[in-house]
Amino acid sequence: MRHLRLGCAIAALIAPVALHAQDTASSIRGQVTTDAGAGIANATVVITHTPSGTRSSLTTDGSGNFNASGLRLGGPYAVVVTAPGFDPASETIDNLLAGTPQRVTVFMAPVGQTITVSAARQRSSISIASGPATVLTADDIRGISTVNRDIRNLAVRNPMVALDPTNGGAISIAGQNNRFNRISVDGIQFGDPFGLEAGGLASARGPVPLDAISEFSVEVAPVDIQQGGFQGGAINTQLKSGGNNFSAQGFFTYSSDSLAGDTTRGVTRARNFESKIFGAQITGPIIKDKLFFAVTWERLRDTTPSAVQAVDLGISQAQIDLVNTISKSTYNFNAGDVATNVPENDDKVVAKIDWNIADGHRAALTYIYNKGDLLAGQTGTNEVNNTNPTLSLLSNNYTQGSTNHYGVFQLNDQWTDNFSTQLRVNYNDYTRLQVPFGDRSFGQFQVCLVPGATTGAGNPPCVAGTRRIQFGPDISRQANELSAKTLGIEFQAQLKMNDHTVKFIAERRTQDFNNLFAQTVSGNFRFDSLADLQAGRANQLTFAAPIRGGIDTVRALFANNVYTFGLQDVWDATDTLTLTAGFRWDLYQTPDQPVYNADFLARSGFANNSTLNGRQAFQPRVAASWKASDRLRMRASAGLFAGGNPNVWISNNYSNPGPTLGSAILQRLANGTFSLSGVPTTGVDVQALGAATLNNVKGGTGVPATLTTLIQTSGSAASPTNVLDPNFQIPSQWRVAGTVEYAADFGALGDDWNFGADVVWSRVKNALTYTDLRSVATGTQTPDGRPRYVPYNAAAGVNTDLLLTNTNLGYSWNIVARVDKNWDNGFSLGAAYTFQRAKDVNSGTSSTAGSNYGNAAAGGDPN
Repeated sequence: MRHLRLGCAIAALIAPVALHAQDTASSIRGQVTTDAGAGIANATVVITHTPSGTRSSLTTDGSGNFNASGLRLGGPYAVVVTAPGFDPASETIDNLLAGTPQRVTVFMAPVGQTITVSAARQRSSISIASGPATVLTADDIRGISTVNRDIRNLAVRNPMVALDPTNGGAISIAGQNNRFNRISVDGIQFGDPFGLEAGGLASARGPVPLDAISEFSVEVAPVDIQQGGFQGGAINTQLKSGGNNFSAQGFFTYSSDSLAGDTTRGVTRARNFESKIFGAQITGPIIKDKLFFAVTWERLRDTTPSAVQAVDLGISQAQIDLVNTISKSTYNFNAGDVATNVPENDDKVVAKIDWNIADGHRAALTYIYNKGDLLAGQTGTNEVNNTNPTLSLLSNNYTQGSTNHYGVFQLNDQWTDNFSTQLRVNYNDYTRLQVPFGDRSFGQFQVCLVPGATTGAGNPPCVAGTRRIQFGPDISRQANELSAKTLGIEFQAQLKMNDHTVKFIAERRTQDFNNLFAQTVSGNFRFDSLADLQAGRANQLTFAAPIRGGIDTVRALFANNVYTFGLQDVWDATDTLTLTAGFRWDLYQTPDQPVYNADFLARSGFANNSTLNGRQAFQPRVAASWKASDRLRMRASAGLFAGGNPNVWISNNYSNPGPTLGSAILQRLANGTFSLSGVPTTGVDVQALGAATLNNVKGGTGVPATLTTLIQTSGSAASPTNVLDPNFQIPSQWRVAGTVEYAADFGALGDDWNFGADVVWSRVKNALTYTDLRSVATGTQTPDGRPRYVPYNAAAGVNTDLLLTNTNLGYSWNIVARVDKNWDNGFSLGAAYTFQRAKDVNSGTSSTAGSNYGNAAAGGDPN
C-alpha cells in the first residue's frame, strides 16, 4: 500500500518491444480521474520536454481523457495536471519511444485530502504494440560492442535478423532477401533505392554515425499503416536533437597490423592493414527553449589486405612486369600492378535543427551527407581453383561506392486537445560510384601467360592450367552510371474520439532514375599469348554498340511513383485490451515506358512495354494487445505487407527492351581465318573485317567503325528482351504474428525476469519469378532430373525473352524464445533461440534478369 499526499499517481508502462517507429514522434495518452474512477473534465495537462523546454498544454474532455501527440522522442518529460477543487499532480516520464503512445492514468484527490492507491492500481494498461520488434535507446547503443560502427551490429540484436558476411553483410529479416527490407532515418527511406548495393543499405557502412542515433528499432510485422514498402522487416532510426544545455564529445579509434599477430597455426602471413575512425558531436541551444541544434561527424579511413595475391595463383612479378611493359610500349596504357590492399573511405555528417514554434507546435529540419567508397574488382578467391586462374591488375579494378544527400522537414501540430497533424517532406539524391582506374574507352584485355605467338584460337583457347592476366576497364564498367532522386510528401492526421484514436495518412513518393549499363561497349579483347599481346594480334573480340545512336540511347530513364492512402482505428476496448484495425493502399504510377519492340510482339503476341503504372496493393491489417495481468501480456497481428521490390528489376526492362544494344563476336580461327557471330554475315567481307579488327589492336577506340555500323544496321530482330508481365501484381505476402511475454519473480534472484515467445508465419500472395518465353520443355530430363528446354522455333533464335512475372508459392516460419533481465546497477542479461524455415521459388538475390532467371526454382514446389 502507498499513501500519496499530492493526490496523484501517474504510472507509465512501456512494453519493451512496443513501437511504430516509422513515426518520428511519440505521444502521451491518458485519463484524469477521481479516486472513485470518475473522469474529471476540463483538467489542464501540461507536458514539458525538460531538456529543451518543448511544451504542450491540453484540456481533458468530458470523460477526463487527453491525448498529446507529435512529442519529441526521449525525455525526461514533466507532466503537471491541475483541476479546480483538486490538489495539483506532477510526475516525470523518463522516456518516450517513436510512434508508441505512452499510456498514463492520473488519480486526483480533493484539496487537502489523502488517498490510498495500491501498487497494482498505479499500473496503466499496455500500449498498442503489435508484432515482434526490438528497440534500442541511445543508452542501449552505447553499451553494444560495434567494432566497425555499423548499424548491422544493432540490427542483429533482433533474434529474427541474420547477417550474410558473403554478401556485404546483407540483413535478412524473417528469412527474407535483404532487398525486401525498409530502412529509414527520421522518416527518410535510407535503404538502397535501386537494388545494387550488396548489403541493402544505401552505403557500405550504414547511413549515420551511431552517436547521432537516439533510437533504433527492428520490426517484423508492425500493424501500423505508416509502415509499408517492405516484406522482410522495417529498420527505423531516429536522430538525436539538441536541448538547452551544450554538450560536446569526440572519439578516435585506431587499429593496425602492428597491434595484431601474423602467425596462425605455425603459418606466417604478412598482413598490412590499418583502420582509423574519427568522430565528434556537438549539441545545444540556438535560442533557449526555442531553437536547438545537433551536429555529428564521423570519418573512416580503412585499409585491409587483399584476399588474393599473384603468388596465390602461381603468377610471378616478372610476368606482371612484362605485361605492364608491353601495355605501355604497345598500347600507351598503364595496366597497373596488383593491389595488395583494399582501401576504404567513409564520411558522414548529420545536422538537425528543432524549433519550438509555440505550445503544441514544433518543426524539425534534418540534413544527412554520406559518401563512402572502396576498391572493388580485385581478384576473387574463386580464381585460386579455377581451370585458368586469372589475375586482375589495378586498371581492371574500380572505385565502388555511393554519395548520398538527404533532407527532411517535419511539422508537428496539436491543433486541439483531440486533433493533431504531421507534415513531412523528404528528399534524397543518390549517386552510385562505379569508376574504373583505367580509361573507360580502352576496353578489357585478357592475355594467356604463354610466350610464343599463336595462329588462332585452339580448343580450348587457353590450355587448362594456363594462368591469365587481365587489365583495362572490365566489361561492366565501360558504361556504368546510376543516379536516383526521390521526393516524398507525407501527411498524417489523428483524431481522438473517446476510446478511439483514428489516423489518416496520405503520401506521395516520386523516384526518378538514370541508369546507364552497357557491357563491352569498349570491347573485351582476348590474347592467347604474350607474343600476341606484344604484336597487337588479338584472337577474339566481343564488342557491343548502341543500335539507335549514341551511348545515351541505352540509358534507362524512368520514374516510379507511389501514392499511399490509409485509415486506422485504435480502440481502447477496456483498460487492458486494445484493438487496432486499418488498411494501407499503395497506388503505382509510372509515366515512362520501355522502348517498343515490334519483333517481340510478333513472336510473343503481346507488347514489351508494360510498366507498373496503374497497379496497386491494398493491405488490410488488424491487431490486438491484451494485458492479462501485471505480469502477463499478449499481442497478435495479421495483415498484408507489400512492396520492397528493387527498382533494378524494373530497370532491366528499360535497359534491355531489345532494340537498344547489339553485340558481335569476332574470332581468329586456328587456321588463321576469321569468323563473325551475333550479326548477319550476308554480304559482309568477314576476313577483311576480322583482319582490320584483330590485327594492330589499339584498344576500344581502335575498333573499326565498320563493325559498329554493321551491328547498328543489323537490327535487333532476335535481340534478347526483358519484359514485365502485363498481368504482374505487386509482390506481397500475408503475415500473422503473435507475442507472449511474462515477467517472473524469482525471489532471491530478483524480479522482472522477462520471458517471451514470438511466432511469425508468412505466406506468399504474389512473389516474383522469371520465365524464358523463347524456351519450351522437350519432355526429357538432364541426368540430375531437371527438364530440358529448347527454343520454341528457329526464327526466335537462341537468345532469351525473360518475363518478370508472379508466383503464389512460398512461405516462412519464424519462432523465437527469449529471456532477459536488467539490474539496477546497469548489468543486463539476455538470450534467445530462433527457428527459421523459409522456402521460395525465386529469392531475387541478383540484379539482372538473366541471373535471377538462372536462380529460379525449376519444377520444385516450395510448399
